[in-house]
Amino acid sequence: WSSDVCSSDLVAFVEPTAVRVGTLGVDLGSESVRRAAIEAARDQGNYVATGPLIAAGGEVGILFVAPVYSGGSTPATLADRRAAFLGVAVSLVRPGVLLEPVAARTAADRIDLALFDTGPSTRDAQERSLLASSTTTGDTAGTGEAPLTEIQTFDVGGRRLQLVATAAPEIGRAHV
Repeated sequence: WSSDVCSSDLVAFVEPTAVRVGTLGVDLGSESVRRAAIEAARDQGNYVATGPLIAAGGEVGILFVAPVYSGGSTPATLADRRAAFLGVAVSLVRPGVLLEPVAARTAADRIDLALFDTGPSTRDAQERSLLASSTTTGDTAGTGEAPLTEIQTFDVGGRRLQLVATAAPEIGRAHV
């Protein structure tokens, strides 16, 4: 990357426009995490997800970045992908917003949910970053130390995520 702004890094289209009009013209490549995601998506020919970012408004978000190439398909070689690269389609996902409807349903059952980013899919988890949680049972850390806990791990866009569901202590003791 040169110090010059690359036109494929500039936000040219936004949906919904009424909400995100201020992002038009933003240079996605000006920040190292976003730039690394753009480069990885371009070179891999597949979408990638960043680690947790602080989005506008102070919320935690994950940026999903998908490459767009001329010709409408993904070129086979790295050199061809770089030559045909037009830019990226980007979506900011706010895990708290995604978790809200599920958390509302599980709250009546006294179940806490916590979603963690544990790092790149290519390595074992070294530490976890909390992306979102519900707090009906008091296990806000999602430690999984309550009597009834379920932990699901899954990979998304090159990141490893963990969803921890923890029952309220009184429910856990009744079922052990």
